Amino acid sequence: MPEQLSIEGISPFGAPVSEEFSLENGFARWKGSDEHGSAKTSEAQFYIPKNSTLAVQTQLVKALITDADQNIDLLPQGKARLHKLDKVTLQQGEKKKTVHLYGVSGLGFTPDLAWYDDNGDLFASDEGGWFAILRKGWDKSHLEELKTRQVAAADQYLQGIAKKHTHTSTQPILISNVNLVDMVSGKLVKKQHVLIKQGKIAKISKTPIKTTGATTIDARNHTLIPGLWDMHAHLSPTDGVLNSRVDQRNFPFDLSQNRT
Repeated sequence: MPEQLSIEGISPFGAPVSEEFSLENGFARWKGSDEHGSAKTSEAQFYIPKNSTLAVQTQLVKALITDADQNIDLLPQGKARLHKLDKVTLQQGEKKKTVHLYGVSGLGFTPDLAWYDDNGDLFASDEGGWFAILRKGWDKSHLEELKTRQVAAADQYLQGIAKKHTHTSTQPILISNVNLVDMVSGKLVKKQHVLIKQGKIAKISKTPIKTTGATTIDARNHTLIPGLWDMHAHLSPTDGVLNSRVDQRNFPFDLSQNRT
């Protein structure tokens, strides 16, 4: 685990970057241009800077590879997990190199993917085709093979996550204690009860709705809004987690009808 870290530079949008981290005698301290903190830590924890670097990314993968369950606690908070997605041996002349596609989850909405050698050092990375990294001394033609394998492995991995975490219902759906954005009045209506039948909102009530056989969701402290249309977006398979919804065969959120 890193015991001391210093990052200086310029962010992609031009802001100055200055971050410091130290771990001494079980006490961690960190400070940046817009945040600071400290924590006592009896066990090894990995600090994630706000403006990370390839060196930090590689060291995190090395720490995860050597961890017993490949799951480590993070500072300031959270956990990182390592997912082994693919492995391939590349050849260039007399040189051979076995590289592994790892996904690191816990740092964002979707895992960070890159290729590493047997020692855990970064070998290559493809960021959706617009930006790529390849170890010096290897022909860039290898990037196409790695990109193809990465896309296939990522698709399979993300589809597995979607299948595991997507909830569907063939029964009516009752959403209780939910706050509604009323697009007619332009106000937030609190603690409402919404019943969806056959893909449409059947009833909205300020008092509890009595029904049998419905899939019930307690949405206390949550807000239900009409579907929004984005006139400009960059879409990829990883966007699905950001567009999660309750699913009863794609029901619409039309709050202008069947109100009580």
